[in-house]
Amino acid sequence: MSTETTIAKGVPVEALDLQRQTVCVQFSVGYPGQRRKVRSRDVAKDEIPAEQIHVSKSILECQELKDVISYANDTRVWLRNRTVPFADGIDGIYVMSNAIVVATDNEMIERQNKWEGMIEKFIAVLPEIIKRDEKRLGPLFNSMEYWSERRLRRMFYWTVRYLQLSTPESLREIDPEIWKREGEKAARDLAEVVENSKQLLLVEMQKLVDHMIDRLTPGADGKKKVFRDSMVENFGEFLKNADFRNLSGSEELATLVDVSRKLLSGVDPQTLRDVDATRDVVKEGFSNVKEILDQMVELAPDRQFDFDE
Repeated sequence: MSTETTIAKGVPVEALDLQRQTVCVQFSVGYPGQRRKVRSRDVAKDEIPAEQIHVSKSILECQELKDVISYANDTRVWLRNRTVPFADGIDGIYVMSNAIVVATDNEMIERQNKWEGMIEKFIAVLPEIIKRDEKRLGPLFNSMEYWSERRLRRMFYWTVRYLQLSTPESLREIDPEIWKREGEKAARDLAEVVENSKQLLLVEMQKLVDHMIDRLTPGADGKKKVFRDSMVENFGEFLKNADFRNLSGSEELATLVDVSRKLLSGVDPQTLRDVDATRDVVKEGFSNVKEILDQMVELAPDRQFDFDE
């Protein structure tokens, strides 16, 4: 049956396959903000009108809160690296392969427990931090800007929800036209997820390959370029998750991933630095991958992705 054939609920076959093989996961995490506006009159100079001065300050400056925020952001990246975004303009919702749901859920529970432990460490030193802020900020300190412990705790939240990619069946009984219209929207969204997953992986892989080739190519002076261990580690992480994220089932992409895995199999960062023969083989292999990859990216629809989200 053609993938263009429309079947139940007006959803293409490929979209229904995606419904069966994936789930949507929504991850939202929050913590108290630290920036506060400073009243212009508190910092204005005689020669500068107050309305021309815009100043802010930071409160609750401490390593404990930095750790809480950093871990939340690291978890967003970790989850995003195992999934693909559901749609442009909808933050925090990702499409995940059924094959990794249980492992991912277990990891997210462990991460939440660790995060909550970090929050407790922050709460424990809160009185000390407020005293330190009072000394650090001097006349700009305002005790009214600090919350009670009970209220502060409510500002931290970590939520994971699993959602279904479908149109509510109850809409058909309410109004068949609305149900049909929303079914068509769902079909378009799902088809877009499939296409976007392929292009997203292509662009991500292209960046990794380009960086690898650049750092393995000697500089103009003939000397080896310096690179961090993360260059190899990040590529390995991408390759580990690529099969689960290849929702389009692209065989060309899967082949490039397999080739890349073989090129990096048994290769560690220090070997790439020290062994010229290994360095040359890896560089040549990824140069061949790059030729095919660049052609695939060029032929793909023009889409923009925010990799710094």
